[in-house]
Amino acid sequence: MAVENTRFYEETRRKLAQLAALQETSRAVVSTLELDALLQLIVQQATSLLHAEGGILNLLDLAAREDEVVASTGSTEKFMGIRYSLEKSLSGWASLHNQPVISNQLREDPRAAPYDGLIETELRNAAFAPLNVKGKVIGTLVVVDKYAGDQDFTQDDLDLLVAFANQAAAAIENARLFRAEQRRAEQFRVIGVVGQQIASAFDVDRLLKQMAHLIQESFGYYHVGIGLVEGNEVVSKAEVGADQDVYDSIRIKLGEGSWGWVAQRGEVHLSPDVRKDPHFYIAPGTDLVRSHLCVPLKSKDAVIGVLSTASSRCNAFDESDVIVLQSLANMAAAAVENIRHSERAQRLAVLEERSRLARELHDAVTQTIFSASLLAEALPEIWENNPQEGRRVTQELRGLSRGALAEMRTLLLELRPSALAETRLEDLLRQLGEAASGREGISVNVAVEGQGTLPPEVHSAFYRIAQEALNNVVKHARASQVTIRLCFTCAEKENPKPPTARSVLLVIRDDGCGFDLARVLPDRLGLGIMQERARAIGATLTIDSHPGDGTQVSVLYEQDAA
Repeated sequence: MAVENTRFYEETRRKLAQLAALQETSRAVVSTLELDALLQLIVQQATSLLHAEGGILNLLDLAAREDEVVASTGSTEKFMGIRYSLEKSLSGWASLHNQPVISNQLREDPRAAPYDGLIETELRNAAFAPLNVKGKVIGTLVVVDKYAGDQDFTQDDLDLLVAFANQAAAAIENARLFRAEQRRAEQFRVIGVVGQQIASAFDVDRLLKQMAHLIQESFGYYHVGIGLVEGNEVVSKAEVGADQDVYDSIRIKLGEGSWGWVAQRGEVHLSPDVRKDPHFYIAPGTDLVRSHLCVPLKSKDAVIGVLSTASSRCNAFDESDVIVLQSLANMAAAAVENIRHSERAQRLAVLEERSRLARELHDAVTQTIFSASLLAEALPEIWENNPQEGRRVTQELRGLSRGALAEMRTLLLELRPSALAETRLEDLLRQLGEAASGREGISVNVAVEGQGTLPPEVHSAFYRIAQEALNNVVKHARASQVTIRLCFTCAEKENPKPPTARSVLLVIRDDGCGFDLARVLPDRLGLGIMQERARAIGATLTIDSHPGDGTQVSVLYEQDAA
């Protein structure tokens, strides 16, 4: 009885020690939510709990029907990253049957055949416990030891390992959920950052490269690539990651490879294992790519490009990756189209401006210079026959030359907007007057009262209104006299509202044929354009005209005293 009591006491003490060790190890594994660190901690604690030589933690990849060693310690560290078939390994048997198992004769156990590395070492016995979460196996926890007769793994050891595995599985699930939430938060952050980049993007290639870098760095993808459709090909525009040199500037025909397939069909293509995917293009030097996700860049109903990510693990992408990547692709597509529209608009604006300048040169400068050249050719003969007439023609030639020079200066200012803003308004008005005078021989008088500096937008608006008014005089008024008055400190008497702050008044008056305001449409004679420019700066534009009595255009801008 004493012997039995002693044995019972020793057994009880051993179990209490095991329970204490189990409680301590369980407390350790639930203290962290960082997944990679947790996996390694679980293996270390399991090895210590059973006083084993080494440990392995496998996670299940049902899509590939494989186990992958994601953590190892002790004598099994060299097996990190190895994958085994579920149907041909003890770990796979434990996973598929959701049952723990012991093998104290690994070398003779046919189920352990794929563990060639283990069999070739001194390790001889192993215990396998499924990692079970809500009835679903997510992997196996394995401890291994040297064969030493009475140190074989027992049922008590297996029960202890199973109890710890249940705690470890719950901790892994919590860490996965925590990582998923972190990843979701990072995904939203990246979407926000991409939105900010898009708002300030003016170059397509630069935008796509910035997006590729941001996606790859934020999510840790093995590789990120973005391509745009050009003709019947998809051309790489941005490659970031391990294989960027291989795929840089690559061209893939529509319908070929995953890029060509997505670009042609406009559908998402998810490949859990690229080695089983006939659409995936495996370029030389890309053997480490195992899974791939590619989404289309769509603008309205047209596919303009593709965005793809690759991983070195099978089944690395889930539905959240598809949703986030498609959202980023939609943003990229909208940005690319906006930039392209802007570039087209800029090109059209340049062409229109060139056409306008060409018309101005033809209608004004060319004709003025042509008239001046005719007078210059005839001048010697006229002077010889009638010096008085020669002096008159010389004066006319001088006026034409000055007008042509003023026209050229005006056109040069149009080509340099900064020069337009830097030139004093009174000088600009005199230049417009000289141009009009040289073009039609009209006498233009410019009077300036006071002095001051206008805000840039007001400066520009006054110049444009004066330019439009003089164009109307030249084209329609048949006037002989024009007066331009710029007053920095006064307002017209006719203004019903006396200025309560500093006022600037511009008046263009001609003695031409005039017109009936009631019979002229608002969009004729540039009246609408002048009104819009005046409203844009908060000024008041007044037009006074009567048939046979000329026209007066007045612009009043009241500037706050502050």
